[in-house]
Amino acid sequence: MRCVRIALYTYVLGVGLAGWAAVVGSVRGIIHDPQHRPVANAMVMIKAKNSDWAATMNSDANGEFVFNAVPLGEYAVSVSGTGFEQTQQDVLVASGSQPVLHFALNVAGTKETVNVSASPEGVATDSHTPTTVVDLDRTGTSRGLVSRLAATGRFDVKSVSGSFERANDDLLTGSVALVVAIPHDFEA
Repeated sequence: MRCVRIALYTYVLGVGLAGWAAVVGSVRGIIHDPQHRPVANAMVMIKAKNSDWAATMNSDANGEFVFNAVPLGEYAVSVSGTGFEQTQQDVLVASGSQPVLHFALNVAGTKETVNVSASPEGVATDSHTPTTVVDLDRTGTSRGLVSRLAATGRFDVKSVSGSFERANDDLLTGSVALVVAIPHDFEA
């Protein structure tokens, strides 16, 4: 009789575990930067497409993450990390599957806005403005721009350097009234 009870408990336990395995799965993945270095502490969010089920976690030191006990269904997995663009992938969690996602994060672009304001009365349009040019590009294209500025007759180019320190010194001493900066990767 005792053998029959043990067999029955084993059967019930086995059916119960099989039932559990049939309704949940796991989603795992790895996150890396453009140089294939792991991105630690990136925020990973999984959200069901057809319900309110969601979970969030951070990637580990190896850029890895694992969501266990995920109900079967379709999900959107999004990843964001400091200094990186947010990205998303869709995944289907099916019984017995363990999808592995691969996220290659792109570096987020820097957005910078510079507002310049001045009253038109302070700028003489018929005179040569003493100017320093900071040429960070140092290409033929940027040198051509400096020549065109000087050729307009409105700019008296006093110096061309690759240093903002030099331009600041020129402004502080009053030897120039304008600084023109040509950025890296300048395109005319």
